[in-house]
Order: sequence, then structure tokens, then C-alpha cells
Amino acid sequence: ASENRVDDAIALLERAVARDRAGGTPVPWRTLARLGELCWYADRTERARGYLGEALALAQGAGSAIGEARVHALLAGLLQRLGEASAAESHRTDAAISLRALGDRAAALEVELDGLAATQRIPEAP
Repeated sequence: ASENRVDDAIALLERAVARDRAGGTPVPWRTLARLGELCWYADRTERARGYLGEALALAQGAGSAIGEARVHALLAGLLQRLGEASAAESHRTDAAISLRALGDRAAALEVELDGLAATQRIPEAP
């Protein structure tokens, strides 16, 4: 049932994005980031990568530091999952730097810890 809801949400957002683009209305980076996140959740990783890449470019173009940080963090997670560790680390570093610049040390630490968890083998419990 939740898969159908995710599919419905993706379809709804994709229609809204297509409508905005056809009408010449700018699509907010937040919309594309959410769409990318939903596609990632639905295991549509290439679509997720495309939407997140667009969201990052829009956040950068709008001068949204929080947008850049958020999308860099999402891209880091997605790329880590896809086995692209170097690209993931680059996005993770950019996210942490942006979050620190915004004064959000806790979120920066969380991003860094996500990176450690993704790259370090945690021993099994005895």
C-alpha cells in the first residue's frame, strides 16, 4: 500500500513539474529535491539522480545555502548506495561545509557520521 502512495506522489509531482515547465513557471528546488528523494525511495535511482542534480543547480542559482546543503546530503546518500563512494564523499563534504557555515554544527556532524557509517564496517555483536 505504501508503494502505491509513493508511486502516486511521484506521478503527482512529475505532473506538477511538467505543467510548470510547460507554462514557463520556475520549478522550486524543494519540489525537485522531494521528487528525487521519492524516486530514490522507490528505487528509481537514475531518475532520483537527475532530479537531485537539477535541484542542486536550482538551489545554487537561487543562492539557497540550506538548499545546497540539503541536496548535497541527499546526493551523498544516493551515490553511496550506487557504489560511487568518491562522488558521495565530495557531496557529503560540501553538505557539511555548508551546514557549518549556516551555524548548524549538529546537522553537519550528522552528515559526517552518515559518511562514517557508510564507509566503515561496523563489527557484528558477539
